[in-house]
Amino acid sequence: MSSIIAIRDNTGRAVKYRARFRTPDGLSRSKSFDRKVDAERFLTDVDHRKLSSSYVDPKLSRTTIGDYFIGWAARQPWRESSRSSVTSLFTCHVLPSLGGRPLGGLKPGELEAWAMGLPLAPRTARQVAQYLSTMLEAAVKDGLIARNPAHGTKRPTVDAGPIVPFT
Repeated sequence: MSSIIAIRDNTGRAVKYRARFRTPDGLSRSKSFDRKVDAERFLTDVDHRKLSSSYVDPKLSRTTIGDYFIGWAARQPWRESSRSSVTSLFTCHVLPSLGGRPLGGLKPGELEAWAMGLPLAPRTARQVAQYLSTMLEAAVKDGLIARNPAHGTKRPTVDAGPIVPFT
């Protein structure tokens, strides 16, 4: 049940409006606005996202990439050599630049610029970007973000040399 509550000053004039709603988990949340129309638009948007199953709690989307990586990597069914390789790639190339960023704050353009600026061979840079995209897709499935910001982004291209068949 969503509602809007007017917060009044000493003269009885409404100075703020508090939009109250329940998350799909049943938790109560609220947000304040200066105008009533803004509070109504916000509640309409929240109700739409709840009905379309795309609602993500803003507190969950503040989870940092570094924090999420720890849990995500621990539950992957990798062999030890793969785990070592992926952990090394993340530790050296993802976490120093993006580790403190919240999952919900990533933009596709930023991820493209980051991937193109990696000081790696194109094939390795592409692999690092793919691992990050895979992790972000898991965050979508876990309900931490609504969509994967790396989906559809350009990655470093690998220039394949000419194919020379054996004689």
